[in-house]
Amino acid sequence: MVKKIVVRSLFIICVFVFFVLYLAPANKLVSMVDLPKNVKLYDVKGDLWNGHVETVDIDNVRLSKVDWKLNLFTLLFSKGMTVTVSDPEMLMGSFEVNVMKLNKEVRVKNVKFTSYLEKVTPLLKFPMMLKTEGSISGNFDTVILDGRGNFSSADGTINFDDVLVQHPFDSELFIDVGRVTVGVKGDSRSLKFHIDQNSDVFAFNGDVTVNNLSEYVLSGGIRPKGAMPDKVASLISMLGKPGSDGQIRIKYKGRF
Repeated sequence: MVKKIVVRSLFIICVFVFFVLYLAPANKLVSMVDLPKNVKLYDVKGDLWNGHVETVDIDNVRLSKVDWKLNLFTLLFSKGMTVTVSDPEMLMGSFEVNVMKLNKEVRVKNVKFTSYLEKVTPLLKFPMMLKTEGSISGNFDTVILDGRGNFSSADGTINFDDVLVQHPFDSELFIDVGRVTVGVKGDSRSLKFHIDQNSDVFAFNGDVTVNNLSEYVLSGGIRPKGAMPDKVASLISMLGKPGSDGQIRIKYKGRF
């Protein structure tokens, strides 16, 4: 008798909790989550299953119009939550994340995004900041972070189109880099970037291999072609002289 009462009570409690979560507004649910100090959400609407955040601040990055969709059936089979970003000024894209296993790892799948270099590059901490123009898009099958948010592995492609990069010694001159395709594959021990670049001025084909996220090796060949401004030609000549195949061979090792 007591066993039946306990079982029924637990069942009623589970049903009650389920419907509370199901019907609770998203802003109330978000207020119960302990977000990192560098993450702030503004104007949260919807519910647990279909929600909208008007503005998301992550450090010095601000995104607008972020939506999520959570399906109970797909959640049970580890497909997870679908997140869509519709910020025309900064980023357009979508991805799926395994919300049921976030304490073990963050597995992001089917990542697709588009943005602009002039919006992205100011957020990066390069030793020499140069102005850039052009579009950027990406398509990743999987990106995995460990339970602490550290990079674990990635597999995907990034495309840059109509790229112009400011000359490092002449702020008024921009170098035509054209189209760049970067294949990304590997894990935290060995991450490889295959770079295929082509423009009317020069072409580059090579690889960057990152070992243990601390050391990198750049290798490949750059082929000058066509007429180019004298300042661009002198910059490329600093890399060396073309061989019999018309390419300037490059190999460089460094540390982060």
